[in-house]
Amino acid sequence: LYPLAYYPHNLHFLVWSAMFQGRSKEALVAARQVASAIPENSTENSWALYETFRSQPMFVMVRFGKWAEMLAEPQPDETARFMTGVWHYGRGMAYINQGKVIPAQTELAQLVKLRENAESDQSYYLGFGAAGALLTIAEEVLTGEIAGKQGKYKDAITHLDRAVRLEDGLRYNEPSDWYFPVRHVLGALLLEAGYPAEAEVVYWEDLRRNPKNGYSLFGLKQSLIAQGKTDIANVTNARFIRAWQNADVDLKTSRY
Repeated sequence: LYPLAYYPHNLHFLVWSAMFQGRSKEALVAARQVASAIPENSTENSWALYETFRSQPMFVMVRFGKWAEMLAEPQPDETARFMTGVWHYGRGMAYINQGKVIPAQTELAQLVKLRENAESDQSYYLGFGAAGALLTIAEEVLTGEIAGKQGKYKDAITHLDRAVRLEDGLRYNEPSDWYFPVRHVLGALLLEAGYPAEAEVVYWEDLRRNPKNGYSLFGLKQSLIAQGKTDIANVTNARFIRAWQNADVDLKTSRY
């Protein structure tokens, strides 16, 4: 029980905390350790955790924009439906961030099929979250990112707003069954679309839920500067510097 459940669960916490603090190298090392703790030939999704654990490296790659590494990741066994969905999601995110719309849409289509399949299985859970619900969040995020890169900001914001609401509706778990706050993407898209006041609201709400996290502090600073709120932007920047002091990556927006 301990080697296949509690040990990788403990490492999962390390992955989560390292991602939040911008420690990309440490996060990926821990994610690989989580995945390697689960036998590749295991067919039993014990406590609905195995696919979650083995998906961690892909989540870290997307979190930090490691697109070449994500595209080099081998396809999971088709019996691991959730993990395969995450693989298509990660590849779609990689392609759209490389400016390759058609390949991204192809990956999205495969993700949609897997999401539909997972939704039809009411017993298919990952942690406390239904696999179908988690893959729906992935689908909405990827759809929103594709729309955003095409300049279709209204559509992008609609999809990302739905992803946020779905994430908010997940049952409580530690770490969360979805690997990062979707508000980090929504806020960044709102700023790109020219809605800094709305982005500010999104970041304040995320900081209420995830206090002192560097991603939202950075995005909040950007939204405040865009509105000419210089004094509070300077205070926010000081808070960001403290939150990001151990990071090994720089931020340009609140998501990669």
